[in-house]
Order: sequence, then C-alpha cells, then structure tokens
Amino acid sequence: MSIPDRVIVVAAALPAALGFPAALGLTHDLMVSGFVGLAASLVGVAISLAPPVRRARVRLLRRKYPAES
Repeated sequence: MSIPDRVIVVAAALPAALGFPAALGLTHDLMVSGFVGLAASLVGVAISLAPPVRRARVRLLRRKYPAES
C-alpha cells in the first residue's frame, strides 16, 4: 500500500501549522506557546527535509508541471 504524495507533504507541514495554536490552547501563555511553536516549526522543517518527503514533493511538482519536449 502506497501513501499518496500529497498526504506525505501535508503531514510534514502539520507540526509547524498546529504547534503554536495547540500550545496556546493548552497553556494560555504566549511566551511558552511561542517556544513550543518554534520547536514545532523546527520539527516540521526537519521532517520536510527528509528524503521521502523531498521525493514526494518532487513527484508532485513533476506531475503538476510536466517537462516540455
């Protein structure tokens, strides 16, 4: 079973997108939420630089913009 490329790319972006709002909802402290959001963003960057995610992103871009002959 293969995971679609779009799911891989979106899942890699989730920590960065949800880190700050989740921390703010749990702590109600902007300083702590900022640090948690920063850490979640760094995790998201690390995940999105992983080879499987990069390959999925390249496949998506190649499908969206095929090479002209």
